[in-house]
Amino acid sequence: MKKIFIVIFFFILLGILTSAQDAILNLSVVKKWLNTSNNDFGEKYKLTCKVGLKSLKGTSLLDKSRFVGKNINLEIDTKVGVYSDDYKDESDVVILHGIWPEVKFTTISDHYLEWSNELIIDENNTLYVYRSDIRKNNNSILDKILKKEKMKLNIAISEYSLKENKPSKTIHKLFKKKQLDDGIITQEQFDKWMNDLKSVQPTNIDDLPKKYKGLFSFKFNCLKSGM
Repeated sequence: MKKIFIVIFFFILLGILTSAQDAILNLSVVKKWLNTSNNDFGEKYKLTCKVGLKSLKGTSLLDKSRFVGKNINLEIDTKVGVYSDDYKDESDVVILHGIWPEVKFTTISDHYLEWSNELIIDENNTLYVYRSDIRKNNNSILDKILKKEKMKLNIAISEYSLKENKPSKTIHKLFKKKQLDDGIITQEQFDKWMNDLKSVQPTNIDDLPKKYKGLFSFKFNCLKSGM
């Protein structure tokens, strides 16, 4: 009789707990939290992307020897954008992604982050226009056991020559004005580059006189780690 009572009591208690759980899950605040994607909370992490021989298809042997074996280092804030301190590296790996030092995302989702940016190399008057994205990989069971989360970095670079019609100094001023407008540099930093602010009008990279030279498409395998 005692055992029957315990069994009945157990099922009654289970029913009460189940009803309480259903009530909690049906609360509007809880339902909203459960339906919120990870991206709404934001995430910060590092990406280390190895530059391999297959990553640089279409580039010269000189460029391959220059970059192969090096790492692209990115810091991701999924609610804001991507930062990199590669511009401090003497290996010039920053040319592969053009981030100097940060870019805001244009598209944000749980499995896809996209951005665009530009970089001007003064010494040869070359403009690089970047269209980049990060995608999550379907990690293998072994990767999950080893806690290795792999991602893919895709970069498309359009190369332009800026030698026609504009002296290098003027082009550089226009580019610096764009950086100021985009909030990449401060007013104080801009003033150091240019004494006469009134002589430079707001501009867009698309307005610069340039000649298309070619397109590069790179794919890098990356490992995700904590900040």
